[in-house]
Amino acid sequence: MERRKKILVAPLDWGLGHATRCIPIIRGLQNRGCEVLIASSGRALKLLQKEFPQLKTFELVGYNPQYPASGSMVFAMAKQLPRFLRTIGKEQSQIEKIIARNEIDVVVSDNRYGCFSKKIKSIIITHQLNIQMPKRWKWLEKTVNKYNDRQLKKFTECWVPSPPASIILTLTQASVDLNVRYIGYVSRFEKKFLEKKFDVCAICSGPEPQRSMFEKLLTDQLKKSDLTGIIIRGKTEVLNPYFKQSEQLTIANYLTTEDLNEVIEQSEIVIARSGYSTVMDLAKLKKNAVLIPTPFQTEQELIAEELQRVKIAYCVKQKDFDLQHALSESKNYSGFSHFEYNETLFEKALDSLL
Repeated sequence: MERRKKILVAPLDWGLGHATRCIPIIRGLQNRGCEVLIASSGRALKLLQKEFPQLKTFELVGYNPQYPASGSMVFAMAKQLPRFLRTIGKEQSQIEKIIARNEIDVVVSDNRYGCFSKKIKSIIITHQLNIQMPKRWKWLEKTVNKYNDRQLKKFTECWVPSPPASIILTLTQASVDLNVRYIGYVSRFEKKFLEKKFDVCAICSGPEPQRSMFEKLLTDQLKKSDLTGIIIRGKTEVLNPYFKQSEQLTIANYLTTEDLNEVIEQSEIVIARSGYSTVMDLAKLKKNAVLIPTPFQTEQELIAEELQRVKIAYCVKQKDFDLQHALSESKNYSGFSHFEYNETLFEKALDSLL
């Protein structure tokens, strides 16, 4: 009897987006008879352990990025760069040991540059083929992308969770000749057409301290409104999913994929960050949304600007957010109701690993 292929899936732990978009990949590989193992760290690892309690997991060294409460994101990241480079080296050593001890056939990394091996097929999932720098740091953009290209070339193949003609072309078009496979938009959710239960679903995500600042902003304004709402805190490290409920407002530390899928479907509108994975989820469920990019995060700002330009979603800076004004403005946008979502490229990519 032929041995099942062993595939190690290793998402980055900056926020939860990298982990959540690995969920359909893990499911797809399981449906194809593969034995899937998981390697990650922090909240990303805890989320996947909750989603797949039966799978073997490994804890990798964490990046633990510190985002600024104010000031330059570029400067804050630059100060942490030496530690990030050491982390890449440590995780590469850990991955080689995991591969050897568990007879791994393929490693699928989501934005973890150290999760590869020259001994086996190594895939990296990323939409950051062309990293965008803030205006005052544009002079660094070429250097940053040269380094990024060198890291991506260490992998056998680069999977981009986008169709070849993405709405965010600036991010997903390779600046050099890489072995790129566009796998289409990827989401863990399924459209269920459920009846409305909430006026607003607010999803808090991303690294601290901005996650907590975002949560407080949303909580304060929803409490003052007469809207029925639910706030998802994204705190996977907390044991109890729900910690506070009232007739008007429900607050949850985290929800499983199935529960979050239902809550989003049951909500009139979603308020969330403009992270790439969040946008793919909203597109899959064809939702209306108000998007608030994480302050100082250029990529989220770029995505928000583009979605607002093409009249899909109303976007606003965190410091300018006013709930009632945002909900009123959102009526002038189409939402993701006409967003093309084709899973053919994704299925073919998974088949290529067998």
